[in-house]
Amino acid sequence: MGINKIASSFNVKKILALLLGLIVIGVAVNEWPRIWPILKRVDPWWLAAGIGFYLANYLFRAVRLNALINSRMGVWPGGFNVVSIHGVLTYLMPMRTGDLSLPAILKATYGCGWDEGIHALVWARMLDFFSLGLWLLFSVVFLPMGLDTALLATLAITALIFISLPFLLWKFVGSDLFRKFKFLEKFSSVNKGGLPPASALLSSVAVWAMVGMGFYAAARAAGLNLELGEAWFVVTVQLPLQLMPIQGIANSGNHEAGWMAALSLLGYSAGSALDFALVTHALLTVYVLALGATGWLASRIFGRSKKG
Repeated sequence: MGINKIASSFNVKKILALLLGLIVIGVAVNEWPRIWPILKRVDPWWLAAGIGFYLANYLFRAVRLNALINSRMGVWPGGFNVVSIHGVLTYLMPMRTGDLSLPAILKATYGCGWDEGIHALVWARMLDFFSLGLWLLFSVVFLPMGLDTALLATLAITALIFISLPFLLWKFVGSDLFRKFKFLEKFSSVNKGGLPPASALLSSVAVWAMVGMGFYAAARAAGLNLELGEAWFVVTVQLPLQLMPIQGIANSGNHEAGWMAALSLLGYSAGSALDFALVTHALLTVYVLALGATGWLASRIFGRSKKG
């Protein structure tokens, strides 16, 4: 009975993912007369810059992953191959299933145990929150953002919560309360060995610098005159939606919802926000395709390092 319930839940999620994808395609077709002129005016230099920031983002992810698994694979080309495969799967596969592939990729390519892979994935996500929190707080304090005071205060509080999450997780996993939840035993390795090394933290900060710059470049390529700080605001609005288990193929639905919400709060009309959300989705898909092509070329030209 338990297996039947799991299978039924998985089928429902597949149907929802397909529906989300079809809805986004339908909306894009309906909006085509409005978005085609924007696509024709895409700035190729900003698009190229965005691809560069996106690739740099994944190079820093390789540095971080290598640090989290005790330098088992090297950064180039081994680490970059792993994170590029993981990044493409995370983007393309529905319902966040691609993100969970990291332990399997590490086990298949470098013989890492499941616990080690789960440990790396959980800490990578916690460091994502920490680093985005730092950049968001920096943006609120130092960079111009077209938001009212109340929203800026809310963002500052959100940033502080993000920054504290890794420490709260580390404390929780080591607590008596955590041990009462038997189904969380797989995550007990998160508390072993203390907090991640400084290199993982610094590379994670660099990852989110590149993510923010990539979003900024996509906005500028599409003709959106966002301030740099506003790009991290868009990322912040997008992140909770990215973590939701309801997501269509190629991030359909979540991307549009996040960009529309953020641009609406920045003063754009609903129609304009939708059009720019669809255009930036197309541009970010180009980023992901460039990542996949670069990872494939790196594996073909340089091979990969041997298993540790």
